[in-house]
Amino acid sequence: MTLVKQTAFQRYLSILRFHGLSNGPRRAWEQFSQVDLYDYLHGIETRLLVTVEARDPGGVSNYGPNYTASSERPLRRLISTCPEMGSTRLAFIDLGCGKGKVLHVAKRVLPRAKLFGVDLHPGILETTRKNLGEAATLVNANVLDVDYASLLGPQDVIVVFNKNSFDRATVETTLARIKACAPAVFYIYSNPVYGDLFACYQEVFSMTGWHKNWQVKAWKVR
Repeated sequence: MTLVKQTAFQRYLSILRFHGLSNGPRRAWEQFSQVDLYDYLHGIETRLLVTVEARDPGGVSNYGPNYTASSERPLRRLISTCPEMGSTRLAFIDLGCGKGKVLHVAKRVLPRAKLFGVDLHPGILETTRKNLGEAATLVNANVLDVDYASLLGPQDVIVVFNKNSFDRATVETTLARIKACAPAVFYIYSNPVYGDLFACYQEVFSMTGWHKNWQVKAWKVR
């Protein structure tokens, strides 16, 4: 997989082409208001990366909303709903953290939390480190290969974030491993394709929007 950066013009044009006239303008506006503006205001760079397909001899970039913004709403909703979030031993982990947008939001909303991010691509994590500095512990690994008990250490509360980055088996396996690491574990799942895996757990909240990326659910899994 080859990852390349897009100029602002290329990014918006790709969005319009990918989504068409019906949803394209709205997605382009979200790209500006939720990603580009956030980056500008906070002095970071979390803009989209796109995959260049090997079969494309012209190297044409394919737009894919893999690293879209995460708003503060889910975390603030969790804080207002769950008293456990006031714990002094609190960890936040982003599975497939990309360039660290969600971790940057968590740094602002959960200032006392220890932050962790896991991503398989070392090139992406170079940018993540620039965006977060020493604020987060970043792990370059497959999420299935991480020793979560050692990584997270002793915590009272763990918050997991997953933006539909993995297949069903990976979601199920990582869930089982992480939920054993603390007395209270919350799981925030954006675009919860495998939400049925959480049917046996207490649902904390559900948020919806016009696009699947705005559909977010949270459960207390322990």
